Amino acid sequence: MKLKEAFQKLSSLNLQLADIRLLLEHRYRINLNDCFIDSEIEISDQDFQKVYNLLKDDYPVYYLIGFLDILNIRVFLNETVLIPEIETEEFIYDYIFKNCDLNNKDVLDLCTGSGFISLALKKHYPSANIIASDISNDALATAKKSAEYNQLNIDFRHSDFFDEIHEKFDFIISNPPYIPDNSPYLKAKYSPSLALFAGEDGLDAYRKIFPSIDRYLKSNGVACFELESPNADKIYKLFITFNQNYEIRIVNDMNDRPRFLVAHKIINRQE
Repeated sequence: MKLKEAFQKLSSLNLQLADIRLLLEHRYRINLNDCFIDSEIEISDQDFQKVYNLLKDDYPVYYLIGFLDILNIRVFLNETVLIPEIETEEFIYDYIFKNCDLNNKDVLDLCTGSGFISLALKKHYPSANIIASDISNDALATAKKSAEYNQLNIDFRHSDFFDEIHEKFDFIISNPPYIPDNSPYLKAKYSPSLALFAGEDGLDAYRKIFPSIDRYLKSNGVACFELESPNADKIYKLFITFNQNYEIRIVNDMNDRPRFLVAHKIINRQE
């Protein structure tokens, strides 16, 4: 198959040009900057048809590429982890980097998944002591690969929420599962369901985390949670049900939707 035909077929799937460029570059070692679309370059018909059929079935481009370069780090990706969302990147870059100094602080990334959050924090705050936990051994293996590639020292733990966590932290961040089971609005059949779904109303993960969060936060500590916008008010109320001595705010994303809960522990307690 000629490059021009392959390019036209990929374009017919309404893929962004940047995604097509990445796919051609990293799957077929073709740099569009160095060749004409109508050149005589050939692409394997058999492999391209396999790729095309997957993409037509809504298979994520970044699973085919195998990684995502974001915030100056490379995050390896496959079907065992979720692809980092632009809203998460924005929150880290525009909120955490601008409002938090995590150098020399003890940090927990709960439900780390791909490890993106831990990687980004360690890159920006090299002296932070970061533990990243997840219940999925496959996800942890992928996250460790990214940490090794980026030469970032992170302590990865296999843990079901706090089960294998015994330290206290200055900063806890979590992007837990928060999609209601059988949600009619989510099309992510190739993504790991363990990282997505959290009970009939999408709050099961928060019900497991919030009653214990105070025990793991040091005095004056901060906890941040990503959430689904329609459930923002419910999650806010659930948090204060178990934790009254906090200053809490909901942070909106770039589309002005409530997307993150930030809780600052304000009462000193005996450690």
